[in-house]
Amino acid sequence: MNAAVRVAGFVAGLAVVLGVSWAAGAAVGPVGGEPEPEPMVHEMSDAAAGAAEDGGQELPGGLAVAQDGYRLVLGDAVMPAGTRRFAFTILGPDGRPQTSYDVEHEKRLHLIVVRRDLTGFQHVHPELDEATGRWTTDVRLTPGAWRVMADFVPAGAEDITLGADLEVPGDVAPPPALPVRRTD
Repeated sequence: MNAAVRVAGFVAGLAVVLGVSWAAGAAVGPVGGEPEPEPMVHEMSDAAAGAAEDGGQELPGGLAVAQDGYRLVLGDAVMPAGTRRFAFTILGPDGRPQTSYDVEHEKRLHLIVVRRDLTGFQHVHPELDEATGRWTTDVRLTPGAWRVMADFVPAGAEDITLGADLEVPGDVAPPPALPVRRTD
């Protein structure tokens, strides 16, 4: 008998044994064993799921230009590179400039100005002109896309962080590549 016939006979015998085993198992069904576990029900309150009281999702601070009726209005959304006088206004729920703030972390307002590529960052404390509601400060800007975030507490209200985009035209130098690290 040659090898091909012997292998074919072995495969046929194996197929018969497996077929009979499968048929016997299907006829008998599961024997003993553990009962299947109950499906898990995950109940979570809206607050735990991150939902706001109004049914929407709460966003991290600094992503929205407006929240709870307050709006961040930049004096200029495009500014030239260099050290510049930066101005902005916070409008209140009534649409007028907000001029009354509670002090938090020793200041009435914290302004964060950060480049989108994370190569520039400034945390400054602007001055408020209480007659106009206009905040001003000096910032050092390099060409590129920036995010401006104002963190404040309106008098008698909860803390809010609003954000807006600022563009600085010019040749943008890409950040240097990070060194490659390998572990062996």
